[in-house]
Amino acid sequence: MDVRREQGSPTTVSPALPPQRVGAAAKLGLALCGLSAMFYSVSSILMRHAAGLQIEPSIAVCIREAVTVALVAPWLLFRLWRGRSVGLPARALAILIAISAAAQIVGNQLHQWALGVVGLSIVVPVSFAAVLITGPLLGRFFLREPVAARSWVAVATVISAIVVLSSGARSAEPSAIVVSGGLSGIVIAAVLGSALAGMTYATLTVAIRRNVTHDAPIATVLLLVTGMGVITVGPISWANVGWEGWRALPAEAWAWLLTAGLVNFAGFISLTVGLRMTPVVHANVLGAAQVAIAALAGLLIFREPLTITLIAGVTLTICGILLVGGNRNTPPEAA
Repeated sequence: MDVRREQGSPTTVSPALPPQRVGAAAKLGLALCGLSAMFYSVSSILMRHAAGLQIEPSIAVCIREAVTVALVAPWLLFRLWRGRSVGLPARALAILIAISAAAQIVGNQLHQWALGVVGLSIVVPVSFAAVLITGPLLGRFFLREPVAARSWVAVATVISAIVVLSSGARSAEPSAIVVSGGLSGIVIAAVLGSALAGMTYATLTVAIRRNVTHDAPIATVLLLVTGMGVITVGPISWANVGWEGWRALPAEAWAWLLTAGLVNFAGFISLTVGLRMTPVVHANVLGAAQVAIAALAGLLIFREPLTITLIAGVTLTICGILLVGGNRNTPPEAA
């Protein structure tokens, strides 16, 4: 899951540094944010491949999230052994547990299922568009953040993108039965599921920003979010397919999913470090690269059809991301 910091977060290099070091650090931060976009894109491609293998979505999500748990938990135990604080206030913990569970059960499972129905080139743009719509609205009501006029233009743009992508989803339907004369129910459900997944991701981001202080270890939040995936989605997989479903999982599927987990973790680390060195506006703009890469990967790797509606929808989504990321009037804060 790509949980990004939004504008207003303290993310830039301290102005106390010499100008030469500030410039070098900013370039490194930009490179790391770009690298994170590549990592997240590769993770999406690997999960799309897993969907093509007809792997139960709950199994795919559980294995990918378990990789981060296995990597982060020892680090937090080491910090705890050193006497460092790794906890969160009770209220923040309860809120994040609830929203993380929803993001995993609803968001990640729907996202993974939709990949096998309408493909990568539609799921990723629709999810990104939903994040861009939901984020400013939740930020306005829960974080009391003003919504700039260009943000409303971005919201209108990405709503148009979802409508366009939805209208063209029928031709990208690799596994559903196409109903003559209109969209089949499963395609509509996949598009709406992709949008709902994006909404849960945006909600989780706002919940983290509202309830987690800058003093809290980001590793704690990461363990909590991914750990809820293992705790909640894992049992769902047992209920859906039982032990037989796990035992029948081919070695190829394990390889794809474990690699997706590692790449996803690398993307998170790259983004976290990069945002400490460069303005968040740059990372937001680089998010457009993920949409473009997803569309290209869907076309070139998975042979998803190229249509006018796909081109128009992806273009509108990228324009919406650039509109959100183009506000350079936010004053940088010290890290």
